[in-house]
Amino acid sequence: MVLLGKVGLWAKSHRAAPANAPKLASDHGAHGLQSNKVRWTIAILVVLVFSKYIYLASLTSYYTFYLITTFHVSVQSAQVYLFVFLGAVALGTILGGPIGDRVERKYVIWCSILGVVPFTLVLRTCYRILDLR
Repeated sequence: MVLLGKVGLWAKSHRAAPANAPKLASDHGAHGLQSNKVRWTIAILVVLVFSKYIYLASLTSYYTFYLITTFHVSVQSAQVYLFVFLGAVALGTILGGPIGDRVERKYVIWCSILGVVPFTLVLRTCYRILDLR
């Protein structure tokens, strides 16, 4: 809490400095982007975030039962797999920030959501090949 308090004071002092600077006249606001482009970008971001968290909530709720019924693993093993999955989600969240700062946040968001598509297709193909039901 002390650390976050210091960060808050630092951020407050750095936000006050640009507020005192003279404002630039622009047709598109301070960021220089057209409002349609901003709306479209926010809409895509909202759809991606909602799809990611709906997918994540579905997996965390039913993953254990899916493993037990489909692959006939024990309850303990299914819980370990769920723990590994949730650990990977947490690790991705922790590493996503610094990677987004170095690369670009837009690419990290797209890759984190669409990057699972090849793995999903491989898993589905293996599922069909093995004819698991």
